[in-house]
Amino acid sequence: MEYETHPPVTDEQTIDTLLALLRNRYRRDVVDILSERESSMPLHDLAAVVATAETGPESDRASTERTHEVAATLHHIHLPKLDDADIVDYDTETHSVTPGRATALVALMRSVENGR
Repeated sequence: MEYETHPPVTDEQTIDTLLALLRNRYRRDVVDILSERESSMPLHDLAAVVATAETGPESDRASTERTHEVAATLHHIHLPKLDDADIVDYDTETHSVTPGRATALVALMRSVENGR
């Protein structure tokens, strides 16, 4: 588990900050996807999963063009925000995304989604 290298959320990261990060669907998808992993994931693969989730269950896989658009959005907007908050570790040189504290946020995310 990643808890050994990434302790649970501290007082420095307020609930407001975490909820603001999770406000966006792409960031929630990234947290959800990476919470199931212990190793890094290439940006393109992550973007393909996020794009497919966006297109819905009727589509087995999002189009290549849509995957590239999602990858660009993740690279320029969402992954830097999650990386700054130590939710993920995003290596901009290798374009790989590693779970950081993503697993620690899943319970919070599920509670918010379920209205508890």
